[in-house]
This record gives sequence, structure tokens and C-alpha cells, in this order.
Amino acid sequence: MPDSIGIMFDGWSTGSTYYVGVYAIYVVENSPRRVLLAFAPLLEKNDFGADAHITFITETLAVFGKRPDCLRFIVGDNCTTNQAIATRMGLPRVGCASHQLNLAIQQHLAEHDALLSQVNEPMCQLRTKNNAGTLRKYTDLRPVKRIVTRWSSTFKMENRFLRIKDAAKHVEAVEELVPRSRDCRRLMKLQDDLQALDSICLKLQSNETTLADVRTLFDGVVKRYPGTSNYLTKDATIVHRTKLVRVVGGGVGERNEFHEAAHAVLEGEHILLIIGTLNHGHEVEVKQFICFRRLQSFPEQTRDTVTSRRHAM
Repeated sequence: MPDSIGIMFDGWSTGSTYYVGVYAIYVVENSPRRVLLAFAPLLEKNDFGADAHITFITETLAVFGKRPDCLRFIVGDNCTTNQAIATRMGLPRVGCASHQLNLAIQQHLAEHDALLSQVNEPMCQLRTKNNAGTLRKYTDLRPVKRIVTRWSSTFKMENRFLRIKDAAKHVEAVEELVPRSRDCRRLMKLQDDLQALDSICLKLQSNETTLADVRTLFDGVVKRYPGTSNYLTKDATIVHRTKLVRVVGGGVGERNEFHEAAHAVLEGEHILLIIGTLNHGHEVEVKQFICFRRLQSFPEQTRDTVTSRRHAM
């Protein structure tokens, strides 16, 4: 492993045992590498807080001859424990964009909960043995149940319902539960929204998507669905170290503040790494990307100052 790396980690429970997986993240010849370093229970079995995780990470690094000062960033989901870990280790944290989007969509769907309940009830009834047998006479498609904690299941349930609703009317036990035409039209509109949001969810999972791309996608979602702003804006509570997100997103308002932040991007490894730079051989490309994308609309003096610093490195 190189001298400077990032780590990605997450926890998982089975029974009464809590495991943590830790990956090293770095670049080799401009290609990202993710290497599993550990997958084991926490050393402190009854402590699941930030300090216990930091101890686990430190001990894991020691096995590979690394110290915590080799870390340039961490990647973890948006829970308060991970935010505390990042703060105590003095590292920027890349949060889980998919988790943010999931929470935002869940909030958006809450506005349509009554309508979705009208779909979930007949879909659950259609899964019973007798009703499912009757439904099979009219369609090969099977009903899909909604899992409240996963918005994608709502998307699948609604999509499936719209495809089998005519067949469902032949099932006597659920005939009266099938939503009326007006509600079905509302469901079709909601389905279009979820289709668009699903495409964004898939985009977030692409290896080619940068944090700048994520910011652009989230801004678009907030513009179309203002109710998602609690989770998707630059200064949302769930975001750790919001100033770094503003730098990546180019959202700093005054010249002096931006000028200061731009130097932080160009001089501070942490912020460079957070947007995907994982070794010195790849830094110049990322710096040029930032200068080109984020300084075009600022005064020439500011742009020239930062650009000259870039070429000097």
C-alpha cells in the first residue's frame, strides 16, 4: 500500500455479534483499488461507540505497518457515530450519497403515504395462497410487497401494481380494495417521479460519478422536489464538514471566502482526496478540473492567482 490512503468501513450484525469491515482505498496507475483489511468483531465487544471503532481501525492499520497519520479521508455512512469518528480523527468523511438519497425519498414518499397504503393492502392480500392462485389465472406476474425502510421496494410495488391492477379486479377478495381510476392516475404520476429518482440512484452507484456530480444531481432533485432539502442540500444536518461540500459544489458566495477555500483545495490533500484524488500522480488532473469547473465565473485576478499556483506544483 502507498504511504497515503483512505479507508472505507461499515458495520454489520448477526445475532448478538457486531462485525466491522475495513477497506483501504488508493490508486495504482490511475486505477482505484479497494483492498479488504479486516472483517471481524470489534475489539471492545460491549462498546459500539466512536472510540471503539477508532481503536479497531488503528489496530487494523498496525497489522499492515501503518499508522493513523497515513489516512487522508474516511468513507462511511451518515450515522452520528461515523461523524464522531471523523471529527476525533481529524479527517474529512465522505458520506453515503445513496443513504442520503434514500432518506430524502422516504420523506418525499411520506407525503403520499395514504395513496401508497391503498396499493400495499391489496398487494399483501394478493400474496395469500388462495388469492395468488386466482391471480395466476389472469397474469404470470406476482404481487410485490412494500418494505417501508427501502424506497426501492415502494417503486417496485407500485410498478407491479400498475401492471396487474386489471387482473387483480378478477380476484373477488381484493376487488373492492383496488384503487379507483383517479387514484391510479395519481399513482402513475408518482411512478414517473420514482422512475426519475431511481435513475439518479443508479447514477450514484457508478464508479465514474464524482462528488461534484453528486452535488449536481442532488441540487437537481431539491429543485424539483423541495421537500427533500432536509437531506440533500449542501448544509443539510446529515452532511459532515459542510464547508468541504461547498468547495466541491462551488457554492461559496464571496470572493475572499472562495479564494481562501480554493487555496485549501489546492494545498490541502484532504480535500483533494475527498473528491477522488488518491495519489500524487493524479493530483494535477483533479486540480485542473476544479479550476476549470469552479473558477470560470470569478474575477480574473482570483482565477489567475489560483491557476498560477496550480502550474507551479
